Amino acid sequence: MKISDTDSASCYEDTTGKLIGSQLVRTHFFVSPGGRYRAYVDVEAVASKSKTSSDWDCASTSRLFLAAVDQPFREVLVVAPTSDAMGNSLGIVDWSPDGRTLLVAQGVFQWGSDFGTSFVRFYNAESGAISDPELVDAAFRARAGTTCAVVIEPRGFSEYGQFVLKASPFFMMGEEKPEEDSCVKEQGLWLFDSATRKLVPLREDYKVQRYGKFESLSLK
Repeated sequence: MKISDTDSASCYEDTTGKLIGSQLVRTHFFVSPGGRYRAYVDVEAVASKSKTSSDWDCASTSRLFLAAVDQPFREVLVVAPTSDAMGNSLGIVDWSPDGRTLLVAQGVFQWGSDFGTSFVRFYNAESGAISDPELVDAAFRARAGTTCAVVIEPRGFSEYGQFVLKASPFFMMGEEKPEEDSCVKEQGLWLFDSATRKLVPLREDYKVQRYGKFESLSLK
């Protein structure tokens, strides 16, 4: 097992693409403001002999775990491989200022191809509810009033608990111009209110503060 603050595991070497076998990556604990909650992610990539060719397959499973103080960890989100997207990842972004909501970046992709997409997810530690992966994308579609292609990256929280997102135009691989249905014309920061599902643009120099903190991993 590899301990890291990265959010993905691979069966292949990054630089050469050579098969290295199965890998398990686990993050350090990420502690909420006030220390009431802790969370961590593990991502396991499992190599197996392909049933349809002489090659090897690689399948990822990403899991998010959370625990209240003096309580055992419980699994609160699982991202499993599919035939169209054998690879996936989960990355902890930050805790909200009140320490109740955990913001997470979820990625899904297919090994050896240019297919990949990402989602903004958030988990409410008090209610135990996890957001729908399409919630933030739907807000951009609603604002545009049409089909919307956009690249969204969660950056953290505002001081009042709204999400801070970086949105960029969507480009196809190798293209110099964004897709026609790209509803964001240039890269910028946005505020997203999960209660009203409204988006508000932010100034370019907006500074995102971090509220949670990593600590060394110990599974006791």
